[in-house]
Amino acid sequence: MVDGSSQAYRSRTRAPERVALFVATNSGPVVVGASRPQPMNSPIRRHRLEPGPEPSLTGVPAFTAPVLVLLASLCILQGYTWLDFIPDSRRHSSALWFAGIVLVSVMFLSRPERGRRRVPVQWLTLVMAVAVAVVTLPAVYGHFRAVGDAMGVLDLLLAASALGAAVVGSRAGRASR
Repeated sequence: MVDGSSQAYRSRTRAPERVALFVATNSGPVVVGASRPQPMNSPIRRHRLEPGPEPSLTGVPAFTAPVLVLLASLCILQGYTWLDFIPDSRRHSSALWFAGIVLVSVMFLSRPERGRRRVPVQWLTLVMAVAVAVVTLPAVYGHFRAVGDAMGVLDLLLAASALGAAVVGSRAGRASR
């Protein structure tokens, strides 16, 4: 005889059953609604055909915050190089490539979620990237130390705003889940 209170009897789970409602019409049976079985230990998720916002359709890629942090670290290195805290040659044409890549990547990474406006920190990041791109040409080919120092400060400000955009983007991503 099996005792109903035994641990082995309680731990056994039943498989969920598929439930459907059939309605008979003149043209034949029609399925009105079918439910999908859900595993007992997984969270309930919406079916892809059910209405509602999908987190993957927000328009912001999931890798935005980590790439913005990487971009900020590169901007910090570039800024310290321009300010001569990291010894290097003063004028390099690679800074032109860096400014172009930074401008394009910030435009892509700081775009707002679908249906929303940019938050102020995203605008600040975009403005700083444009300023870096504009000041890079005179900083590379000009012979004024003040322009190079301004370029270093702009790179450091861009790094700070990119970190702020990464924090705001990661919080918005967590809130939409």
